[in-house]
Amino acid sequence: MRELKPKFTETDLGANPFAQSVQIPTRSFTGKEYFADEDGDKFPKEIIWDAGVCTKLYSSPENRVIVNNLSDKAKSLFLWVAFELEVGKDFVWINRTRYMSELNISSTTTVSNAINELVRYGFLSHSSVKGVYWINPGFLFNGSRIKKYIKKEGFSFKSVKEQSQWSK
Repeated sequence: MRELKPKFTETDLGANPFAQSVQIPTRSFTGKEYFADEDGDKFPKEIIWDAGVCTKLYSSPENRVIVNNLSDKAKSLFLWVAFELEVGKDFVWINRTRYMSELNISSTTTVSNAINELVRYGFLSHSSVKGVYWINPGFLFNGSRIKKYIKKEGFSFKSVKEQSQWSK
């Protein structure tokens, strides 16, 4: 039986308790856009953006099902990898020693099994350098995939014209 999403507005929820204390690092610069004052004089518009580093997790019903079918160790490694990605890079070095220390894992077999599971499900792929793996930008990426792949052969871009039934 499919559960129906409850109907509510953001106002119904009240205030987000985290929004009161969150600190968002910002950067600003003077862009190429201008605004005019009452006299018609033009001034450069200051643009402010979130300067925090983030990794995007691309959501779709298919991706959700695949991630949820991972073992707990593979999910932990997937999340750890998401925090390790460098901006604009589609590969990651898995520092096994640090990973094992941070997650209190004592068995290298456990780490190898988690890596192999992420490879089997298409999140990672082996590279020619030991310990470095290609990441699947269909699942996660830090930066702009368009800037990264615009000139690469074999990549295609599709225009999304309508909202998916899953994102409603």
